[in-house]
Parts: sequence; C-alpha cells; structure tokens
Amino acid sequence: MRTVTIKTNGIGRYDDVSPFLVESGTLELKINLPNVQGEFFLVTELNGKNDGAKAIPRDGTVMLTGLAAGELHAAVKHYLRGDLIETYKIEPLLLKAVDTELSAMPEIALLTEKCEVLRKKTEELIKRITHAEERGAKAENRIQLVFEAFLAFAYSDYQTNVQLNAKSLTVEQFMLTLGFSAETFSEKELEIIKTFKEEL
Repeated sequence: MRTVTIKTNGIGRYDDVSPFLVESGTLELKINLPNVQGEFFLVTELNGKNDGAKAIPRDGTVMLTGLAAGELHAAVKHYLRGDLIETYKIEPLLLKAVDTELSAMPEIALLTEKCEVLRKKTEELIKRITHAEERGAKAENRIQLVFEAFLAFAYSDYQTNVQLNAKSLTVEQFMLTLGFSAETFSEKELEIIKTFKEEL
C-alpha cells in the first residue's frame, strides 16, 4: 500500500517516493483525507483513458485495478451535498513494464532525480568552461607579450636603420604599417615599446 497526502493549493505527494512494483496491475492507495464533512472521490486517467470516479471511504483506502504501462494521473474531488468544493491533484505516477509486472515511480521524485543529475553535469561543465576561459586568457596574455616584444624589436631596428627610417614613422604609424590595429596595444604598452631602443 502507498500513502498519498493531499494538500490545499498544492500537489499531493506520495509519502514514499522510491520505485515500487505494481503486481497484477493492482495498486492499493491510502489517501490522507482532511478532517472535513463531505464525500471524497478519486478520479484517475491512464494513457488518456478516464477510469471514472471511485468513492473514497473515511479511512482513505482505495484500490486501483487494471493498471498498465503509462502515466497515471489522479485527483481527489471533495463534494458537499452534491457540490464540488475542491479538487486536490496528485503527482503523476509513471508505470513501466518490467518483465510481467509494472514498476511505478512518482513523477516529481523522478524529475527531481533527473534535475540533480543535470545540476551535477552543469556544474562540471561550468568548471570546464571556466578552466578553458582561464587558459584562453593566459594564452591571450602570452600572445600579447609576443606581439609587444616583436613590435618593440622591429621598431627599434627601424629607428636605427637609416635605409628603413626614411619616412620617420612614429611607433603608432609603424604599428599600423605592420598590420596591427590601433587597439592592439594600450598607451602604456606603446610607451614601453618606444623606450625599448634606449634599453638596448
């Protein structure tokens, strides 16, 4: 027997969310009913087929028969003097064929389990992306240093070479001539490049 606790403004949950067997397509449920007047009925739908309404006695025990693989939707309807007072939805139950029996699993518990697996995979993916971004940033820094060293050496050689230095290009002009963009180097980096010749 499985126990279901129904809630106002919420979805009824199975008290035990572990998978279980449904033998011979029969499932006995105990539904914890609120302590109010009126009649309670369990309505179920399996694979699009409505199984009608079953009266729930005051002890809350009701038997479902003829179950098959699929998704079982259920709700408890509360009537008072023939008027529908409230409908309590119950979480769907996933029924899977296992050999000659059915395996049942409350859907919210199953989705929670899947979400936890996805959460762990997402965390691992975030770690890998962060690591890749850090490595990429380090690689960019190294490339920038190589560019800076190359431009410093080339500009220093340009300045000291009388044949090449006919146009007397500034470091900014020289940088553009070599194919670098104006945004490749910061002002601070350009100042370092300008003083490179003095350090040789």
